Amino acid sequence: MDFDTAARELYAAPYEGFMSARATLVKQAKADGEADLAKELGALRKPTRSAWLVNLLARSEGEQIGSLLDLGAALAEAHHSLSVDELRTLSAQRSQVVNGLTRRALALGAEQGHKASEAVRAEVAATLEAALADPAVGEAVRAGTLAKAAQWSGFGPAAVEASEDAPDRPLAEVVNLADRRRSQARTRASAALGEARRALADTAHQVEREQAAVERAARAVAEGEQLVNHLTTTLAAARKDLLKATKLQTEAQQAVVRAEQKRTAAERVVTEAEQKLANLREDS
Repeated sequence: MDFDTAARELYAAPYEGFMSARATLVKQAKADGEADLAKELGALRKPTRSAWLVNLLARSEGEQIGSLLDLGAALAEAHHSLSVDELRTLSAQRSQVVNGLTRRALALGAEQGHKASEAVRAEVAATLEAALADPAVGEAVRAGTLAKAAQWSGFGPAAVEASEDAPDRPLAEVVNLADRRRSQARTRASAALGEARRALADTAHQVEREQAAVERAARAVAEGEQLVNHLTTTLAAARKDLLKATKLQTEAQQAVVRAEQKRTAAERVVTEAEQKLANLREDS
């Protein structure tokens, strides 16, 4: 069990079941001999009502949250490019998206028996606005592991409000936890980069193999074409020889017929001569 997976599981628990779910995860981590993980999990704070609603929204409407963050990136780009018309259009879209997602979050909470107050509704909307403006808050919203609402002042990162249910953790502990999370993120990113590089190398080798196969096939095709040309030439010559031989055969057959005719005529002459000789002998 790793921290991120456990945290997502914990913040996916029903609002009233957070404390018992956290205790279960801490117990499991200790049983697995992961004391540091158990300590980190035990330090996770129960989400405020508004943060719980945003987490609920992130799990239910992940695609819409992604669209919200994409809109935030587009707004930032429009600010940098000072595109007034684009800013006006995107700002109108921002209001529509934030209002729509806020209503959806409150509806999801109501489905689980939690009717939100106007203050909670305002905190949900403020958190979504902060997610638009601050990529760090946006990723926290996307992860669905918020412990408290966020606000965007327009000057720097969004500030996270104090929790209703638990005191603030010491700053050093927060910094250490953030450092560990960044380290884990860098480790995962490094592993993903290594995997991507290996996949790229494998793809390059595959391309080389495919290119070699294509070259072999091209040579085989060229050799086949040469063979076909040779056989075509040979076949044409053979057909010419066949026509010549056929003509000679026909002429030979005609000569045989003529010879047969001459032999028949000669035999007839011989027969007539023999008959005349026999007649002469009888007369004498």
